[in-house]
Amino acid sequence: MDLMEDIRNAKVVDFGKITHPRLPEMTIVVFERGYGYQAVCINILLDSTGKSKEDACKNLTHTIMSYVRQAIHNCCGDEKTAIKELVHAALDDENELKAMYYAKYRQAKNEDMARKLALKMKAPEASFFQANVQYTTARRTRAGRRASQASTSGAQEPAVAASVL
Repeated sequence: MDLMEDIRNAKVVDFGKITHPRLPEMTIVVFERGYGYQAVCINILLDSTGKSKEDACKNLTHTIMSYVRQAIHNCCGDEKTAIKELVHAALDDENELKAMYYAKYRQAKNEDMARKLALKMKAPEASFFQANVQYTTARRTRAGRRASQASTSGAQEPAVAASVL
């Protein structure tokens, strides 16, 4: 299986942001793998593994710090230049691998938001959107009945009632 196929089939178990005082906020996503967990920093394409999500994230933090130290070393100790290069690499979106990781991140984030909204509305995840469609349809039907009753009775219904759609 190639890397792109592996990413497409990977199960996202967590996601979030990681911050460093001198770097931009970076997006991380955690995958469940057969051997444990893999945490990926999408912005600079670094990853780390662990036996738990927490271990993978902790190891990723250490990996990012090692990467920053090495970048500073590669720039002959010029921290400002190293940080500029890291920021440029983090903001570079011209990468197919980053695009795939971001797609998985957005999908997981959207599913999480839908799940939280369904819980907030006290509706099962699967039926939340269907219930919303039924509610909207019922509102449209009532508005249509009111409009047709108004036209048959000769009374003028305010224009606002028709715009309830």
